[in-house]
Amino acid sequence: MYKKKPYKIIIFALLIVIIVALCIFTPVAKILSSWVGNIVTPVQSGIANVVTSTKEVLTKWENTQKLAEENKALKSQIDEFKKNNRDYLKFKTENQRLKELLDLKDELDTLNPIAASVITKDSGNWFNVFTVNAGKNKGAIVNTPVVNSKGLIGRVSQIGENWSKVVTVIDYDHSVSGTILRTGDLVQIDGDISLMKSGLCKMTIITEGADVIIGDTVVTSGIGGIYPKGLFIGTVTEFRNNSEGTGKYAVVKPDVDFQHIFDVLLLTNAEE
Repeated sequence: MYKKKPYKIIIFALLIVIIVALCIFTPVAKILSSWVGNIVTPVQSGIANVVTSTKEVLTKWENTQKLAEENKALKSQIDEFKKNNRDYLKFKTENQRLKELLDLKDELDTLNPIAASVITKDSGNWFNVFTVNAGKNKGAIVNTPVVNSKGLIGRVSQIGENWSKVVTVIDYDHSVSGTILRTGDLVQIDGDISLMKSGLCKMTIITEGADVIIGDTVVTSGIGGIYPKGLFIGTVTEFRNNSEGTGKYAVVKPDVDFQHIFDVLLLTNAEE
C-alpha cells in the first residue's frame, strides 16, 4: 500500500499543472483577466482623475495667491502714484500762484507792494474778512488796498504791529468807486449780505444815463483816496430788481476766488 502513494502524488501534481496551464492558455483565463480589468481600470481612472483635479485646484490656488499679491503690490504703487500726483499738483498750483503774485508785484512796483499770507479768517465759507501776517512792521496802515493776481480783494480795516485785518469787496461793510472800462461811466460797487453768499457784489450806477451792459469790465476809478485807479474789480453778469421795487441794479462777479485766498499784496503806497 505504501509503495503506491508516490504515484498518487505525482498524478495529483500533474493534474494541478494541467489545470494551471488551462487557466493560462484558455479563454477562461482571458475572461477572468477581462473581469479583473473591468474592476481595476475604473478605480485606476478615478484615482488618476482625483490626482489631476487636486493638482488643478492646487495650481489655481497658487495662481490666486500670486494674483492677490500682485494686486496688493499694484494697489500700493497706484496709491503712491496718486499721492505723488497730488503733491505735484499742490506744488504746481502754489508755484503758479506765487509766480502770478510776483509778476503782479513787479507791475505794481511804484505802489510798494508787500507780500503777505492769510493766517486766520472769519467763520463761514467766504473770505469776506480775514487776517494776514503783515502790519505796521511792513508799512501797512488802515485802508491800505489789498490785491492778488486776479484783482482787487479789499482794504485793511484794522492794523497791528505784525498783522492786518482785511475787509473784502464782497463784505456788506465795503464800498468802492468804480468805472465801466468800456464807457468810463462812474459806478459804485458795494458788498451785499445776500450776494456775499455767492461771492458777488452789487453795482449802483452813478453817472446819469450810463451805458452798462452784461459783460462790461469794472475797475477802480481812483476816486475816494483809498484805491489807485485801474485795479480790476469784476465783470457785470446780470441785472436784478431792487427789493423795494424802485429800479434795477447790476450784479458784478469778481475774478478773485473769495473761497480760496492764500497770498495777497498790500499796496502800502497807493494814495494818489
